[in-house]
Amino acid sequence: MLITRMVSIPNMTKLDEDEVSRILHDVWGVRNIKINAEKKTAAISFDEKAATMDDFKQALNDSGFEFQMLEQQPPDFPDYIK
Repeated sequence: MLITRMVSIPNMTKLDEDEVSRILHDVWGVRNIKINAEKKTAAISFDEKAATMDDFKQALNDSGFEFQMLEQQPPDFPDYIK
C-alpha cells in the first residue's frame, strides 16, 4: 500500500535538495519525493510493505542529515504533494 509522510530535515539547505532527493530515492519502495528546502521538509510517498520510516531516517543520518518525523502533518500537506 502506498502511503505518504512528511518529515523535517532541519539541517538541509537549498544546496542540499538534489542530494537529499537522491538519498531518499535510493531507499527501496520509494515512489515520489517532494522537497521544500525553505521549510526544511520532505514529503515521501512509498510502499509501506517495502520500506519503513526508519529506512529513510537511517539513509539520511548515514549521509549527515538530521531526520525528524512530524507528529502532525501541516495543514497544507495535501497541496504540498500534488
